[in-house]
Amino acid sequence: MDRFSEYKDSSDKWDSLFTVIIYNLSGDKFIEKLRHQLRKVKLIKNEYKRKYINDRLYNFIEYANDKISIRKNINSVFLIDKIGINEISIRKKELSVLIEYNVPKYIFMFGEFFQLQYINNLFNDLVFFSAVKVKGKNVVRFQLNSTKKKIVEKKEI
Repeated sequence: MDRFSEYKDSSDKWDSLFTVIIYNLSGDKFIEKLRHQLRKVKLIKNEYKRKYINDRLYNFIEYANDKISIRKNINSVFLIDKIGINEISIRKKELSVLIEYNVPKYIFMFGEFFQLQYINNLFNDLVFFSAVKVKGKNVVRFQLNSTKKKIVEKKEI
């Protein structure tokens, strides 16, 4: 978590700090997903909040168009606040965790603070609970924690 500790005191109004986790996704697909987020912002009723968040997200899209769109494979955490856009590369070990547990390739979170505890748990929490799902004659056994899950076994009984 030390790579992210400098951001722990960052805060802003109106859920306008963005925490974005992306891996194994092209720059074009990433920008497409950001534009979808921008369309959602247009639905915010509070005019000041909508403009504030819209401007921040639009700036991030412009940054992505300039610096990220040509990349074939992005593996980064982005922390976007009023000061700027911070890109932190995902390490190989962290990437292997994301792939092994089939974590979504694009995670967009927002809040008054960055979602640093989630990031820490996602990359470092490897303590799992076992769970079983029974549906009809099918049984699925999972390993899961607060940020990840993995199917360990599927059976038909």
